[in-house]
Amino acid sequence: MKRVSTLLLILSVGVISTSCSDLTRHYHWFTDMHHSPGIDAQQIDERSGRIGNLLPPEGSIAYGESVYEYGVAEADLAAAKLVVPANIDLDKGKKKYDIYCSPCHGVQGYGDGAIKKKWPSIRPLAAKEGKNLPVYSYNIQKFYHVATMGFATMSGYATQTSEEDRWNIAAYIKNVLQK
Repeated sequence: MKRVSTLLLILSVGVISTSCSDLTRHYHWFTDMHHSPGIDAQQIDERSGRIGNLLPPEGSIAYGESVYEYGVAEADLAAAKLVVPANIDLDKGKKKYDIYCSPCHGVQGYGDGAIKKKWPSIRPLAAKEGKNLPVYSYNIQKFYHVATMGFATMSGYATQTSEEDRWNIAAYIKNVLQK
């Protein structure tokens, strides 16, 4: 009996170890889907000869021609060239400001949001009565640009908010918080 159980143990260890030794299958039902070839953005597919994502989408603006770039000079250029849309909604601007901006800049824009403890360099957007701040010279277009591209330690919100929301936030900051 002991000999039979030892033999079964050896046999099962042998079967298990040989079945796991090779993780690749030796048969392919769908050879074109077995190993899906990924194409880098700047690469040509060798099998089909097709271009990956080398061509920009139709109607896109080439790099270097947009006013939406990161930097102080670009923010000033955006402030001079952008046109504020006519359909600004300050109520929507307040709602979106409370969601996206107030955790850092505070509900009243004093730079005293909950994140201030972690990032002490957060700048205020408004000040208590009688105090003047450099951001008071920003126009709505510059606030929109900063919300889009970011500035200093702040990341841009272009991927998280719509263009309309960023315009509404910028108008809310300028017309309500900086009253």
